[in-house]
Amino acid sequence: MITSPFKKKIITAIFSAAFFAASLGATGAGVQAGFFPALSLSEHGTTASNFEASLTGTLRFARIPVTVGAGLLAGAADNQGLLGLSAFADWWISDIQIENNWNIYAGFGASAAFTLTTDSGPELRAGARFFVGMNWLFIDHFIEFYVQQNAVPSISVNFSDNSKDFLFFIPIETGLRFHF
Repeated sequence: MITSPFKKKIITAIFSAAFFAASLGATGAGVQAGFFPALSLSEHGTTASNFEASLTGTLRFARIPVTVGAGLLAGAADNQGLLGLSAFADWWISDIQIENNWNIYAGFGASAAFTLTTDSGPELRAGARFFVGMNWLFIDHFIEFYVQQNAVPSISVNFSDNSKDFLFFIPIETGLRFHF
């Protein structure tokens, strides 16, 4: 039997968090592919040496205009191979219906990535996301196909040599979500 007031508060917090998470309810789940060209601005100058691609699982929530995702990165940075994990959270600030099943949307968010390169070691990257996209909904809004363009200014920190770079990614992402 739970007698301690502290234990009761913990159980209340757990049930409250579970209720809140259930009430958000994901409305759509799917996969997206992204292609990330980037400009690197550092003490060595500006270069267009980064290119990455991603495969990301996404969730789009019903009650709040938020989309989240996490996935894998691969590519090249400064003539080195690159592998990593990435995550993002986007807040939709507009969603305008153009036709019956065609919408245009825009918003902002945040992204983070942890990458490993073949020579320079592990890096941590964090940045803001600004996006504009179009989506088409088919079969009574069950299937969503979308394309979006992002601008992602990021700071990258390399742990092996403590170097910091400013990266400006311009990813284009496309994906498919199933709504339930």
